[in-house]
Amino acid sequence: MELASDLVELNHKMEAAAYYEQALETVTESTMKTICLKNLLSLRIDSGKYDIALEIANKMVDGLNANVPEDVLAEIQVSRILLTLLVKPPEDSKPPSLKQLFIDLMNDNESDTIPLNTDLKLKLQSIIICHATGDTQALISVSADTKQFLTLQQVELLHKLISDERG
Repeated sequence: MELASDLVELNHKMEAAAYYEQALETVTESTMKTICLKNLLSLRIDSGKYDIALEIANKMVDGLNANVPEDVLAEIQVSRILLTLLVKPPEDSKPPSLKQLFIDLMNDNESDTIPLNTDLKLKLQSIIICHATGDTQALISVSADTKQFLTLQQVELLHKLISDERG
């Protein structure tokens, strides 16, 4: 994992991803595995491989144990939502946890799987609805208010979503 981190620093992201994937095969400790997956997810998003990133994020949530810090889980879940909107996977290929995430979010169901504050939940609901209806202007407006709750990488995903909406 150290080599992968060094490669990231040198901007050799594809090589770093290969080393993170290799590390995943040997790492047994759950915290290290989570860190490795999180780094791999970040690399895949940075390289524009959103479909692979979504698979990694899904694997993270489906394979995580209960000891994952709430902030890490929240970050992964927000990324999953944005990646799903970008990738638009067929409904039958979505894992049950991803379907449940959208159901819980859109129905305001309280769940340990979406440890998000109320404001962020409302913003994500608005983003999903704007995206579903194709209302680009509303999506732009909502995204301006949402950025404060997102990581820089998630803001970039949101910008990509908007640019895709514009055509």
